[in-house]
Amino acid sequence: MTLYVMVKNNTKTTYSGLKLTASGAVSGSGDRQGFNPVSVAPGQVALGYVHFATRIPAGATPSLALSARKGVDKRLRDLGLGAAKVVINPGGSSALRGTLVNPSRSPARRPLIVDVFCFKPDGSLSGTGGQGAASGSGSLGQLATAAFAVQLGRGGCPTFLVAASGRAS
Repeated sequence: MTLYVMVKNNTKTTYSGLKLTASGAVSGSGDRQGFNPVSVAPGQVALGYVHFATRIPAGATPSLALSARKGVDKRLRDLGLGAAKVVINPGGSSALRGTLVNPSRSPARRPLIVDVFCFKPDGSLSGTGGQGAASGSGSLGQLATAAFAVQLGRGGCPTFLVAASGRAS
């Protein structure tokens, strides 16, 4: 079972390297998949998930612990979203296509990873729409852009949040 998690930074400090651990039989944790964005500024939200080896019983509340480092991650670069739209593919599946922008003065090396999280009409997190990578090769310099596409499947993703990152050069 996968539990999707949103974490809001309600402090006055930027944090990075978010790691999530859970009690019980855990087959993987959010730190293995990573949170996006990589560095979470005050007021920002990061999204991640944790895998459980067994199904969580109805009504149970898992115990989660979050750890992080103060400051911006110097190894990874958060990328901005220039524009995005959902397109319907032949056969009924859908994809989210858009453009990433590197707002940093430092280049971002590929792969440029894109995470899409989907929300239900009531605003609750319904899961991950998928993960993809931006097209192209080489580094993405300051204010440079790169196209991306993430396949969403048949259920679509009427409301979504996109986060992207790449390695620091």
